[in-house]
Amino acid sequence: MSLLPFALKNILARPLSSLLSTLLMAFGVGIILLVILGSEQMKTSIDRQSSGVDLVVAAKGSPLQIILCSVFHIDFPTGNIPLKEAYTLSRNRLVASAIPLGLGDRYKGYRIVGSNGDFLAHYGAKISMGSDMLADRAIVAGSDAARKLGLKPGDIITSEHGLSESGAAHEEFHYEVAGILHPTGLPIDQLLVTALPNIWAVHDHAVVHDMDDAPSLSVFGIKMDSIAFSTRQITSLLINYRSPVALLQLPRFINDNTSMQAASPAFETARLLSLIDPFLMMAYGIGGFVLFMSAISVLIALINALKDRKYELAILRSLGGTKIQLFMLVWLEGILVVGAGSACGMALAHVGIGVLAWQAETAGLSWLTFHFYEVYVLIVSFALGGIASAVPALAVYRTNISKTLAES
Repeated sequence: MSLLPFALKNILARPLSSLLSTLLMAFGVGIILLVILGSEQMKTSIDRQSSGVDLVVAAKGSPLQIILCSVFHIDFPTGNIPLKEAYTLSRNRLVASAIPLGLGDRYKGYRIVGSNGDFLAHYGAKISMGSDMLADRAIVAGSDAARKLGLKPGDIITSEHGLSESGAAHEEFHYEVAGILHPTGLPIDQLLVTALPNIWAVHDHAVVHDMDDAPSLSVFGIKMDSIAFSTRQITSLLINYRSPVALLQLPRFINDNTSMQAASPAFETARLLSLIDPFLMMAYGIGGFVLFMSAISVLIALINALKDRKYELAILRSLGGTKIQLFMLVWLEGILVVGAGSACGMALAHVGIGVLAWQAETAGLSWLTFHFYEVYVLIVSFALGGIASAVPALAVYRTNISKTLAES
């Protein structure tokens, strides 16, 4: 006797209770998987975005704000730091490399970052169209920014002061889009990158290397005179350590002996994730509760169905069906409901991740990414469903056929 057709017919014979059990299982599995996929992809994305930067140096303020601003580009600067002091620090024996950043302007909501060629190299950004030369009044657009803004090489844009929506436009200074970068899945995709002197020039109407005094210094690869070197400012400095000793000595040296603040991306991102953990645990708890209730729903649905099917099952037993077959028939009904709910829950979680990625406009989330934790969740859901289904199936196994037929 083939049990699958019988099991499917019995499930379809009670559509409302079967649908309720399936939906509860789908929501329970979906909530848990959504939290797992979202949190794991978020952690991977954060680690990837902050990799390659050992220390960020900026104006005194919140270390977390410094990291969010200079590494993830989603917060406001804590202020500016003197170029001369930042450059002196970059020459420290504990520093292997340092990349200057100048922030403060945007274009239609997308940040303009002033730096040098090392900034593009840090993200492994390759040119897709045009040129990646950060020349006078030239700007290079990240892939997402270029796509959303409809930019192409040769376009002329005017920056707006500040990182909020209320800033005034710098009508007297125009950038020309030099090139478009390939997608990287990193923050640079959302940025507009230009040479650091352009950030200075747009605010004081004078490009540093075009001043009357002959440039005599090369600071971060930028030619300038001694006056500019003493008066210019930058927003932050991205530093890589020369040796593990720097991890212990350099941050304390900066915080205690300079006007600047040192912030560690690794430490601050770990602290940020620790703040999110309680909410993740709450979501896990809600998902687990719904999953448990779905197993109870399967149990109740099967028990209620058996009250109306005692005579039918007794007939099957009298026609040659064994106790094991009847046990497996009822148990299979529960497993099929659990399987349908789990499959729907998995699909729901991945679609949810896709919606979040679309809303957040970030490459850090992908609905196509699978995690090995999904297998564990499915095992737990099937285990709960299997146990719940076994209870009424065991009752069928112990049913007295003669007594049931006599009562009917």
